[in-house]
Amino acid sequence: MKKTLALLLLVPLLLSGCHDYVDTEELALVAGGAIDLNDRPTQEKPGTLHLISEQVVSDENGAQKGRLISSYGYALDQAQANADRIAGISLYWNHAKVFLVGEPLAKQGLNELMGSVLADPRVRMSSFLMVAKGGDAGALFEKDADGVQFFQLQEKIDSAYQSRHTHRIALVKFLNDSLEEGISRCCPRWSPGTARRP
Repeated sequence: MKKTLALLLLVPLLLSGCHDYVDTEELALVAGGAIDLNDRPTQEKPGTLHLISEQVVSDENGAQKGRLISSYGYALDQAQANADRIAGISLYWNHAKVFLVGEPLAKQGLNELMGSVLADPRVRMSSFLMVAKGGDAGALFEKDADGVQFFQLQEKIDSAYQSRHTHRIALVKFLNDSLEEGISRCCPRWSPGTARRP
């Protein structure tokens, strides 16, 4: 009797599958995100955060290119949800390699932003976090550029790191440093001139 009851309770669990399963056809890869302060919210641009996501798409020849999506929100998750609505598909953040934060936002402090990142299971914790030196992060990206700009940025960061021209920090390291007593967290700054040749 106990075996039959256990089997009756176990079968629905085995047949239900994943509770949060999303088909890959319903997802769009995101190469990275630029997060800036929106210091003048309007009805068209509501919220205090400006998120620029780069969706990876394929052209008619099968080559990858990026599609920049600009969205706004009072928190990162709200800006991400608005980006999903603009894209017309759920953006898959687990593939994002770089998060670039504008210097004005970084000067205000990153605690609230990092709380949003920590609460989001879609964000890849091994992604790199950098501050855009001297201004907004979104200003570093062109609307109609060739290729995937965040992948290109990742390659430049890797190159500059290997030639010791910059530091880099993963989100998980930055968050862990935030929780440790006696450790002052720091985030490297990035500008297009950082990847200079020796």
